[in-house]
Amino acid sequence: MSGQIRRAVSLFEGYISVSEKRNDKTNTAIGLGNVATQQLILGSLNLAERNLRRKIKLCRKKVVDDELFQEAVGHQALGRVLSYRGAWHEAEQELLKSQKIFDGMGTVETNLGSGNWAYRSLHRLVIW
Repeated sequence: MSGQIRRAVSLFEGYISVSEKRNDKTNTAIGLGNVATQQLILGSLNLAERNLRRKIKLCRKKVVDDELFQEAVGHQALGRVLSYRGAWHEAEQELLKSQKIFDGMGTVETNLGSGNWAYRSLHRLVIW
């Protein structure tokens, strides 16, 4: 948040490395999502996409605490990255996956999933 994004990426990568060494899948998944967000800001879309796909894969293996929520967040962020890359159809599919998971969870998560509607609206405006 201090504007030192490149340093943040470095720190998140260290965090991921430590989490992997500790076999802490939950914090690895969270770290992957955090580093991908920073990579998105830097314009490193391929790296952000790769890290988000790793996060989603970990969540699907059911080795992450709160895996449904983390998976939904991963799909949402991946949909955003894919939109910026111009992969419109795949972006829409990822946002729909995220929305479906959030809708099935509950009130708080449904409110968090409302970001999907914003991203989907922006997505539609761009491809229109």
